[in-house]
Amino acid sequence: MRIFVFWVLLVLLSPVFLIGYLPLVAVGVPRARKHGIAATAVPPLCARWLLHNTGQRPDPAGYALLLKLAILPMFTIRLCLFPIVTAMRLTGYRPPFVRYPIDSPGNFWELVGQRNSFFDNALEEATHTVSQVVHLGAGFDTRTHRIPSAIKIFEVDRPAIQKVKRQSLDRAQIAQDHIHYVAVDFGDSDWWSTLERAGYDANAPTLFLWEGVSYYLQEEDVLRMLKGVATRSAPSSRIAFDYARKALMHDAGGSVMAGVRVMLKVTREPWTWGLDTAAPARAPVDALVAQCGLRVQRFSVYGNEGEKRPPPGGLVVAEVA
Repeated sequence: MRIFVFWVLLVLLSPVFLIGYLPLVAVGVPRARKHGIAATAVPPLCARWLLHNTGQRPDPAGYALLLKLAILPMFTIRLCLFPIVTAMRLTGYRPPFVRYPIDSPGNFWELVGQRNSFFDNALEEATHTVSQVVHLGAGFDTRTHRIPSAIKIFEVDRPAIQKVKRQSLDRAQIAQDHIHYVAVDFGDSDWWSTLERAGYDANAPTLFLWEGVSYYLQEEDVLRMLKGVATRSAPSSRIAFDYARKALMHDAGGSVMAGVRVMLKVTREPWTWGLDTAAPARAPVDALVAQCGLRVQRFSVYGNEGEKRPPPGGLVVAEVA
């Protein structure tokens, strides 16, 4: 009954969502593009905002950051989130896309919780063994605000998004003095030198977080990143990353992925790289990381292997061999 009431409320409140969503797309996306920021950087922050709002995944920095993003009209964000927050509060029901933690999703919509769980676990485990964390393509993620102070933290991203993020954190009165921001263009093969000048120690065990980035790269860029980790970090260093099923770039995935591809086309941010996920899905991952001088420490797919459709992607922690 709760599920039925939840979806009824969501349908009834959908006009509120549209009132926020239409100007968000019409104004927010062009504004983000003008500032050199990918529109796809915002939805993951919205998902973490909802997880914090429901008390499942505390993230006060991310919660405050979303409502202070300098590039977006705030009323649009609030209106977009209002229907789901209201429906959840009135019914006590949490839909699949607002559940955490999740290790083995029961359906496609629980993949958001699975991804957050995977990277949170990778970070939690690594904080006991590493002395540095390098967050590659950090975007608007705020995981670095949850890391123990004894660990040196680097956020590496393009100058444009770091500028907006730091301005927004200041507006939200979130401390950021403990973070070393390293502004680079990943297309520059010498960006590692910029990281080292910022204080990165290639001889110290390090965790590299690389979430939600590989989808938008070319294969040579993915190989360059993984090989860089293998050759410019200490033994036992790790990189946690995810990837998409290669066929999803084109016509696989059914109506859900068709909608995603339309959205990515509108925002001019198409997926360009992935791997085959047909069983055994780990085989292409083992080959990829071995080619780059790494070995797989942990692996899982989004969803489950052996179903009618291959998994939509995978999650990997690879260690310097």
